[in-house]
Amino acid sequence: MKGYKFPTGFKRKYSQEGVKLRWFKFHLWRAYFNCGIGLTQQIKYLIGFFGLSSLNVKLTLIIAGIWFIVAFFLGRWWYTSGMVISQNEVGNKFNLFMQEMRKRKHI
Repeated sequence: MKGYKFPTGFKRKYSQEGVKLRWFKFHLWRAYFNCGIGLTQQIKYLIGFFGLSSLNVKLTLIIAGIWFIVAFFLGRWWYTSGMVISQNEVGNKFNLFMQEMRKRKHI
C-alpha cells in the first residue's frame, strides 16, 4: 500500500496468516470511504432532493454511485496527504486533556 508505512514488525507478524493483513486493508479502505462521506455529507441532501423532484431513479443511482467513488478517493487523499493529522492536531488544540499534557511535557 503506497503512502502507508506499516508499524515495525507488522508485516512479519501478520503476513504469515494473511487473514489479518487482508482485514487491515479492508478497514483502511473503509476509513477512506467514511472520511470521504463525512467530508461530502451535504451532497446526500442534494442527491435526495434531485431524486424526489425528478423521479428519475436510474439517474439518481448513477449520481449516487459517482458520489461514492469520489468520496472514496477524497478520503484516500485526505489520509495520504496528511490532512487527517492536521485535523487531529486542530482537535487536540482545543482538547483540555491535551492542553494539560502539553503543559506538563513542555511541548
